Amino acid sequence: MSNRINANQIKAELDSVIADADNTEPQLAQKLRQLSRWIKDKKPGLLTKKRLVMDLIIEVMQDAKFWLKIKDLAPDEKIAFDRQAQLTPPERYWYETLFPTWFKTPDPKLTTWTKKLMAEEFPNSDRSTISKFANEFDNLGAPTFYRYILDLSMATDLMISGQLKKSLAIQLTISNPKVLDEKQNNWRETLIYWDIKRGVLFSQSPDHPIEESVKSLLERSDSLNDGCYVVDISTNN
Repeated sequence: MSNRINANQIKAELDSVIADADNTEPQLAQKLRQLSRWIKDKKPGLLTKKRLVMDLIIEVMQDAKFWLKIKDLAPDEKIAFDRQAQLTPPERYWYETLFPTWFKTPDPKLTTWTKKLMAEEFPNSDRSTISKFANEFDNLGAPTFYRYILDLSMATDLMISGQLKKSLAIQLTISNPKVLDEKQNNWRETLIYWDIKRGVLFSQSPDHPIEESVKSLLERSDSLNDGCYVVDISTNN
């Protein structure tokens, strides 16, 4: 991340974005204030050690700035911007739908993940698998999209789209089949809460080729109807 904001700057930068949001979107400002209170009493030395906390706040600030920029564009400016930005379907779905839904809606998981993230209690072991999936989607020319908020609040590891350019929320898991049913229920309820239209909870077997799993998910992306939330389990059969 170029021109990375450091721990000495981040509180002032966040306050600046909040001030900008206050003028045009108070609900965004209110959500950002929740993050501001989260780090308010933390010293720069501590925040420097909390890489995930810093990355999340920087990511949300960048999204807030971008959203505020496009919100006030005149129709002709919006057309010109769309041509220049060339957002992928998952990016467009995030900025036009899910990001504003997040800051306008109470986040029932926010209190939990802010505490756990600051305490470094969130395992990061699945990032390698997610990265391998993202790389394989990229190899096939399929856009992917990741955000901390998607992961922590919306039970979504990746947002993808296939040939029909319809966004699909994916959560990857290697859960024991005995607990998959409970996880499935929580996952589905979360997607419905955020009005995410389509989703796949994909259980990846360690010995199943990721290439085959990705092709299966791309087929789902083009075939799954709105309002459908399915569980796929990779097998070698």
